[in-house]
Amino acid sequence: MYQKIKVSDKTIKRELAVLQEKGVLTREGGRNDGRWVIKD
Repeated sequence: MYQKIKVSDKTIKRELAVLQEKGVLTREGGRNDGRWVIKD
């Protein structure tokens, strides 16, 4: 069902930051029990 991709943690963090800036993603909850939510 899932595929592994070969990218660094830094790349993932950078891409998440870009999506947050564009308003596509938001973070809900705390650091350990939170989740990413895709906005419509």
